[in-house]
Amino acid sequence: FRTSVSALRARTAPLLLAERGRLTPHDVAFRSKHLGLYRERTWLDYCRLVAACARSLQVLGVEKGARVAIMGDPCEEWLILDQAAQAAGAITFGIYPTASATEVEFQMSNAGAMLFVAENQEYVDKILPLIDKLPSLRWIVVVDTAAMFGYEDEKITSYEKLLAEGSRSGDDGVTTLEEMASKLSPEDPAFIVYTSGTTGNPKGALIRHGAHLAAAYTLVEHYPMLSSDEQRTVVFLPLCHVLGRDAAITLPLISALVPHFGESLEEMPTTLYEVAPTMLFAVPRYLQKFA
Repeated sequence: FRTSVSALRARTAPLLLAERGRLTPHDVAFRSKHLGLYRERTWLDYCRLVAACARSLQVLGVEKGARVAIMGDPCEEWLILDQAAQAAGAITFGIYPTASATEVEFQMSNAGAMLFVAENQEYVDKILPLIDKLPSLRWIVVVDTAAMFGYEDEKITSYEKLLAEGSRSGDDGVTTLEEMASKLSPEDPAFIVYTSGTTGNPKGALIRHGAHLAAAYTLVEHYPMLSSDEQRTVVFLPLCHVLGRDAAITLPLISALVPHFGESLEEMPTTLYEVAPTMLFAVPRYLQKFA
């Protein structure tokens, strides 16, 4: 898969995903560990999952310009829901898993998010007490519903339900993504990254599709190995972090990088041993914590 900075300035992430689905359908897009086994997802799998979720998100009212928040640790569902929301025209943003209730309320209110994705019950419990303070919030999508028995709020739905209701027999998802992407512009906002808020409330930086894709490609140009044979990386930085997003979502779209997701961040030593990454993206604080 070859591209260039100028070509990427004229693209959007959902369009790139559809292109990968057509050009390299059976190549591995990413791998994630479930119940002790690594599961491969090809680019065609990725397209199909994103298209199914995008259709369901549109039914829930996600449209161009809507804001969608995601909170949780790195996992394959983070990628899929992020790209699905962008395909539907939404602007996504991540909330750090360690964010306090005050920080969650501020970012949700500041962005005007209409949908909140929670990795599991832990994050549902962070958003539910804030619902009355967030008039824009219409839906809460839960990825892991294992501990969600007894929750009856009408705004809660599940990732599995989105997949089931948006899936279409015999559809590879590529055409759907192409159709959705045709309604997007490289100048459209793709996602928001919030600053750390050390001098006051966090500030949301609005990142546009084409500019971000072109900027990310400078990494590929600087490290040519990224465009040669498959390079394995382990995703552990939060995906609301720009570098975390690049390693898990953006760079795989424009290079030969294959992200891997362990079963949990607590098992990072095991994940690193099993994956034997050829490339890692990190910041010093995470390496200090790991040491």
